[in-house]
Amino acid sequence: GYQKIIKSCEQARKDGYKWLWIDTCCIDKRSSSELSEAINSMYRWYQNARVCYAYLHDVGESTIPTEQDDKFSKSNGWPEWFVRGWTLQELIALEEVKFFNKGWVPLGHKRHLASRLNHITGIPCEVLTDGRARQDLSVAQIMSWAARRKTTRDQ
Repeated sequence: GYQKIIKSCEQARKDGYKWLWIDTCCIDKRSSSELSEAINSMYRWYQNARVCYAYLHDVGESTIPTEQDDKFSKSNGWPEWFVRGWTLQELIALEEVKFFNKGWVPLGHKRHLASRLNHITGIPCEVLTDGRARQDLSVAQIMSWAARRKTTRDQ
């Protein structure tokens, strides 16, 4: 928790950003009205963001796995970030997503990892790399990707 916040701030500063928004810190989940507003606004917030830092807390290696692995048994063989329902919008709404392992070592950018991300998530490479392709997505298509993910709250 805390280390993720510190490292995110350091990375944002290194990337030249003055502001950082972290959903787990910036949304008061005790307030049902704030939580509801945030849930309804998040996709738009992500669309308007310059970059998303995806912290893969369960990846120790210097690369994102190419095959399912038993060490990720709690999440269908993949790092947890790729099976959480809430992270789908981060992956498709933003132009730039930077992935980091548990030591905050950079693993790459969404654009450069598109074929690997396609293999893991089923999201076509053109959706991951081309903003125009994302504009034409149907709700049914997005829901088919969401169906492969786990959520702890109805979305």
